[in-house]
Amino acid sequence: MIAIQAWTPKNWWETEQGGSVRGYFEAYGAVVKERETTGDPSAIPSGDWVVIGGGRSSPSNISDIVLAYTEVKRFLDRNATRRQAALVNFVYVEGMDYTTKAKYLFSDGSETEWLPEGHEVPLVPVKDIVTQATRIYVYDFDRFDSPELEEVAKCWGTSKKALLKREHDRVGRIFANFAGL
Repeated sequence: MIAIQAWTPKNWWETEQGGSVRGYFEAYGAVVKERETTGDPSAIPSGDWVVIGGGRSSPSNISDIVLAYTEVKRFLDRNATRRQAALVNFVYVEGMDYTTKAKYLFSDGSETEWLPEGHEVPLVPVKDIVTQATRIYVYDFDRFDSPELEEVAKCWGTSKKALLKREHDRVGRIFANFAGL
C-alpha cells in the first residue's frame, strides 16, 4: 500500500487566500512607495510593476492596482488597529524593495547569463539589453518599533518577533474577510 501525502502550505500566506491578500498588500505598498518617492499624492507605480495576465491576487493593469490600493486603504482606515496599519506599512512599504538583473544580447545571437545589479558591462557592442526586476522583502520584525510588545512578550514567555508574525497573519485574515476573498 502506498501512502500519498498531499502538499499542505507551511503557513497561511502560502494558501490561495493568503496569496490574494499579499497581492492587495503589495499593490498598496507599491502605490504608497511611489507617492513617497515622487512627492506626488496622486502618483501610481509605472507599468513595470504590473503583472501580465494578473487576477485579483496580482493586478494586471494600472486601474487594478489603484482599486487594490483603495481597498487596502479603506480597510486600514476603518477596520485595522494602529499597530496593524503600521505593520502593513512596515512590511509592504518600507520592507519591499526590488533587485534587478540584466542579460546582454549580442549581434551574433549569443547572450550572457542573467547578471546581478552592479555587474560589469561587456566591452563588445551590445544589440539589446533585457532587464528583470524582482520584488524582495527586506524587513526584520525585531526592528519594528513597539516597546509595549516587548513587555507583552516577556509576560507570555515568547518573543516580540513571534507576536508580530501572529499579528501579520491576523491582519491578513481580517482583510481577506473584509474584502470577501
